[in-house]
Amino acid sequence: MTLTIALILIAALCALGCFFRPTRLAIGILLIILGAVGIVSAFWMFVGIPVAIVGFSIVYFEYTRRRGGEPAGRV
Repeated sequence: MTLTIALILIAALCALGCFFRPTRLAIGILLIILGAVGIVSAFWMFVGIPVAIVGFSIVYFEYTRRRGGEPAGRV
């Protein structure tokens, strides 16, 4: 219960940050936290897992875009 309330408060702060400076990275982090809230509360687990996956993918692609893309692998 305490973990759920803490995650909701963190999500509210992230949402406030997304309101003032909406970047893809901030929105991805917000989705990860909202997904974690859904996973922690067992009733919303079926919604929380896909939301967290979408958040992780947004953060990953934004991070790799800022670094210049995927590094070329050796063959």
